[in-house]
Amino acid sequence: MNGYALYNGRCLDPGRPIALDNIDTVQDFVELYDEHWFILVHVEIKALVAGILHAMARLPTALHRRI
Repeated sequence: MNGYALYNGRCLDPGRPIALDNIDTVQDFVELYDEHWFILVHVEIKALVAGILHAMARLPTALHRRI
């Protein structure tokens, strides 16, 4: 499912963040809005998680500097 969602989205405006109002599907396999929405929601969730993981990776260094 990851490839199905992640490689099936594109930014409408590459200068803006990945968000529901700035992404669209590349290929729809059935003509149902539910499929379109399902893909886009997963693309945005994974983009948000990437930012969270990046922040978590920097956390040990930030905590060490604070001590």
